[in-house]
Amino acid sequence: MLPVGVYHGVHPVDALVLENFDRAAPEGTGSAKVGGNYAPVLIHSEAARKAGYGITLHLDSKTRTYIDEFSTSGFLAIKYGKEEGEPTKLIVADSKSVIKSITSNSVQQIAKDMGWEVEVRQVNFDECGEFDEVMAAGTAAALVPIKSITRKSTNTKISFKYGDENP
Repeated sequence: MLPVGVYHGVHPVDALVLENFDRAAPEGTGSAKVGGNYAPVLIHSEAARKAGYGITLHLDSKTRTYIDEFSTSGFLAIKYGKEEGEPTKLIVADSKSVIKSITSNSVQQIAKDMGWEVEVRQVNFDECGEFDEVMAAGTAAALVPIKSITRKSTNTKISFKYGDENP
């Protein structure tokens, strides 16, 4: 028996881009694993949860173009090779404001061991529609499948398929 549960549960969740609050300032301390990088987001995460979203997603504070990370976790995406010989890719969002994660590092190593290409780089939010799967990866969150990402300011909702679920 585990003394604690997985923070977000084990089922796919809907994500909301948090646009009215910045988790980390440019050139700030966003990459440090300290309470000050989590606690201020909690009130916004709770409001999102009440609105039906299981997790919030943060974009860079300067341009709101690139993905930083989820409120509790790193951003991982998968693009399956569609053509014969085209490799599956694991894409990991990276910026100066991303908190490093042993969970993300472990998934990256497993992907490499499986022969996947691994890209750790800036990820433009507009790329999300090209991904086959998205996950949040964090120590307490483990791996959380993301069912959809909603960005209200642009009236965008990107859905991802898991198992027998339809986007």
